Amino acid sequence: MAGRPVREHARRARAAPLQQGVDALTYAEFRGDRVYLQTNRDAPRWRLCVADPAEPAYENWRELIPEDPGAVLEDYVVLDGPRWRRPCCWSPRPGTRSAS
Repeated sequence: MAGRPVREHARRARAAPLQQGVDALTYAEFRGDRVYLQTNRDAPRWRLCVADPAEPAYENWRELIPEDPGAVLEDYVVLDGPRWRRPCCWSPRPGTRSAS
């Protein structure tokens, strides 16, 4: 049953570009009704954004973990499940916990 939500999402999803004509990298992680976007767009040291998978265009991105001028965002973890009221993002640097 673990793969069922992914298959259902894939069935409903339509392909849409996250960005075009931009000198930036973006990695997308689809989790339920959200897509988490780790990007260096407008953030050379990287940041984490979130969007609705049905509307993933840049103007719909919401920043969860902003760029830190003193550190590079190399990774993050989305904490979710029955113990959490809503998903939470965490990065291994101090002060980066952010509710999504």
